[in-house]
Amino acid sequence: MGLLLLPSMALAVQVTFSLVRPDRSRARTGTVYLYREESTELERSATPDSAVELAAGRWWWVAETQGYVSIDSVTHEVPGAPGGKAEHFSVSLVPACTLTLAPDPRWKTITKIAVISLHYGSLYPLDPNGKRKSVAVPEGAYVVYAVGPHGRNRLGPPATCHAFESKTLSYP
Repeated sequence: MGLLLLPSMALAVQVTFSLVRPDRSRARTGTVYLYREESTELERSATPDSAVELAAGRWWWVAETQGYVSIDSVTHEVPGAPGGKAEHFSVSLVPACTLTLAPDPRWKTITKIAVISLHYGSLYPLDPNGKRKSVAVPEGAYVVYAVGPHGRNRLGPPATCHAFESKTLSYP
C-alpha cells in the first residue's frame, strides 16, 4: 500500500477565534475576515467562538465587533496535519470607527482600496466591487490607498476618526 502525499495547502484544520476588548471582556458577536498571505482579497469569514475550516498555510485577518477592531496585520501559520488538533487564536481589539464607501459609480474603476492606520501601521482592505464596502479602523489617523485603472495609485490625505464614529469615504 503506497503513501499518498498531499501538499500542505490541501490539508485543512478547524480554527476558532476569540475577540478580546481592551477591558479584557470577550466579544460574543462580530466577524473575522480571513485573507491568505500577501492578498487583500477576502477568502473567508468567521464568527467568534465558532469553528471555521482553513487550509494549511499562512493567513492574516481583521476582526471586527461593534466599536472595536483588531490591529494585528501580520500573517500567522495555520498548520495542517491529518487528524491534527484544532487551532485557537485570541485576537486583541482596540476602539474603532467605521468607514463606508460613499455611493458612487466611479468606485467600479478602482481595483483595490485599503485603509492604513497611521498609529498601528495595520491594513484594512475594502472591496469597492464586492462585499466589503464598509470597514472598521482604529480610532486616530489613517490614510486611504487606492489602485485605479492602469495601475494608477492614489493616496488620500491623512484623516482622523474617533471611537464609535461613522464616516463616509468619498471617491478619491
